[in-house]
Amino acid sequence: MNMRESTPVESLVSGTLAGMGAYRCEHCGYVVSLETGDLLPPCPGCAGERFVRASLFSAQMTQEQISASAAGSDERDEHTAILVSAAPQLEEPGQYLVFRDGQQAKVAAWEAAAAAGARRGGRPAQEPRTNRNNTPPRANTTDPDTRVMKNQKGYLAGYNGQAVVTEHQVIVGAMLSQHPVDRTLLHPVLDSCRQQLTEAGIRAKLRTVLADAGYVSEENFTRAEQQKLRLLAPFAKDPNRHPNPRPRQRKVPALPATVRAARRMRHHRGRADYKLRGRTVEPVFGQIKTCQKMTTMSRRGLAACSSEWLLVCTAHNLRKLHRYLNRT
Repeated sequence: MNMRESTPVESLVSGTLAGMGAYRCEHCGYVVSLETGDLLPPCPGCAGERFVRASLFSAQMTQEQISASAAGSDERDEHTAILVSAAPQLEEPGQYLVFRDGQQAKVAAWEAAAAAGARRGGRPAQEPRTNRNNTPPRANTTDPDTRVMKNQKGYLAGYNGQAVVTEHQVIVGAMLSQHPVDRTLLHPVLDSCRQQLTEAGIRAKLRTVLADAGYVSEENFTRAEQQKLRLLAPFAKDPNRHPNPRPRQRKVPALPATVRAARRMRHHRGRADYKLRGRTVEPVFGQIKTCQKMTTMSRRGLAACSSEWLLVCTAHNLRKLHRYLNRT
């Protein structure tokens, strides 16, 4: 163990905030041990007021000896002799300077790491957690093309079915996707709708599109304006319970298309048109799940499931056409 040479230590006066450690009276050698935040008191042995720092680890033993000497005056001489014999040990730098040397070594190592550009502070890097149960990832051996989707009950492995429905609950466009987020599928399903109508020989132009809050984004509103589409979408799941707030003025330059979309939803005509969504597309998905018992796919693979989804939408349209013909 390398020890530093002894250097003159500055004296401390009683009544000062000296900090945690052991302090030796310069007059009688009485050692006082202080905790954090304690003031340095006068010397209990001789009422002296000047102290120097003693060894941090030797002071505890010396303090016990001094406390024992206060119990009886007959043993004072014996304990005084012990203090005198322990004086050279207290005057040496002791373990306190060793502790300070260790701290300085840590600071030097930290500065060296900082100069080398190494990562400083924080917890050591750990492997990312695979999932909540800390189990290894597993592939879907039944259908590897499925993806993790979120529904009202939790998560499942499946596909994202999209459909474009008219006001008469007729499906005019449908597609199946592996993407779980609806926000990215608004214009792809509209493009698919245009293509399917063109292949069927129907020249229809989309004018007003009603979408739920999951399709809201600045990109969707901007692209809809470029295609001259009147896109109505609320900013909350229930527009009646959570009305579209008036955007703050500072967000107007950043999201101009979103601001205009919110203004359309606050208009009385926009609110009236959006009420049609509750009796157009929502009943269609309910009828597919309830009447056709379409809750799971019978086939496997993206291409096969896409064909099955288109077949289900076609069967839905045939049922609508059959009921319409029977009424007439």
